[in-house]
Amino acid sequence: MSRFARVVALLAGVLLVGVALLLRSLAGQGAQAPGSSLSRGPNGRDLALLLLNEMGFRARAFRGAPGELPDGGALLFLEAPPPDIGLPEKDGSRSSRSRDPLHYRRFVEGGGTLVVASGGEMSEFLERTLGIAMGGGVDRSGEKPTGTQPAILPDGDRLALSWHPEARFATPSPTEPFEVVLADPGGDPLAVRIALPEWNGGGVLVFAQDLSFLDNDRIGNGDNALLLVRLAETYAGDRPILFDEYVLGGWQPPSLLALAFGRTALPFSAHALLLLLVLIVRAAWVRAFPRDPEPLAGVSALARARGVASLLADAGRWGLLAEFLRRGVLREFAGRVRGLRVEDRPTGDELRALLAEVLPNADGVERERWVALFEAEVGDRDGFFELARSLALLETSHSSPYPGSETTP
Repeated sequence: MSRFARVVALLAGVLLVGVALLLRSLAGQGAQAPGSSLSRGPNGRDLALLLLNEMGFRARAFRGAPGELPDGGALLFLEAPPPDIGLPEKDGSRSSRSRDPLHYRRFVEGGGTLVVASGGEMSEFLERTLGIAMGGGVDRSGEKPTGTQPAILPDGDRLALSWHPEARFATPSPTEPFEVVLADPGGDPLAVRIALPEWNGGGVLVFAQDLSFLDNDRIGNGDNALLLVRLAETYAGDRPILFDEYVLGGWQPPSLLALAFGRTALPFSAHALLLLLVLIVRAAWVRAFPRDPEPLAGVSALARARGVASLLADAGRWGLLAEFLRRGVLREFAGRVRGLRVEDRPTGDELRALLAEVLPNADGVERERWVALFEAEVGDRDGFFELARSLALLETSHSSPYPGSETTP
């Protein structure tokens, strides 16, 4: 891959990641339902979320399913009862899927605190899911709404809240252990906390009005913001404060990365990552590698021989050129006889023995003429070409397929 192609691939990857992050951020701002902590409208609650974070609390919008609620205790604002989508098993129990409302019971039993409003559907949810029996409560049908509600906290602090309770506040039945956390000057409860012994410190805060006193257009009225901060100090502390978006339709399914590293798939994902790491290390490990191949000749042997011959001829080295010619003829002869090799040009008896092998049909006189031809001195151009003609005749006679057809020089 060229450098330009690598740069283009890198830029494309960065652009893809940027677009994915942008789409994710835009999707996170799409919840505009009343009571949503992600909404900036009059009925939204992003100001309440911002206030808690500015005060140093760990507040955030919770967009997961009930099965993803954290363990160890947290403060959860639940605007409405969740949809009942639990599937009955064969034994009559609910399934453990993450969207089952029974996970809210697990959340409370683990030390978490639910903040809910009084109402018919919410009362049914508390009875059906948490097993809390709701009683008749306080009847305020004869009171005149004023818009400002004096309230008293358990420590005696007085608040002026911008709200008015519902006509009837369904408090828990006398058999349920609860405590009043907010009361009017007459002592009637405006909010109660239900805590069963098996809940390990968890509980449910039930308010006499819906939670709209946290809306953006009301959080700044009266002591509504102060009440929110006091609730966070008392029931959250350094633990998370969550605004449930699941019940408002703001559920965000877990990403592929979250599924891959979830509780169920974590062993498989970890093994896959380890295998990938091993493959990367193996591919990057420095091993022996072949050296650069030997350079191939740029020209053929014939062209190289002609070049050397032209160089020697231009320099007038006819004797040296004749020596190359004789040596080539002798090596050609030796290559035609099995087991015969010639390293240097033989002379004298060695030359006679070689000619006896390559010219078996020649007599002694003829071989002596060949010996004289191989040992003759060449000093000029004419002598070289005469030697070349004689050697060509010798090669022709040696190559003849017919016995006795050798040609003498």
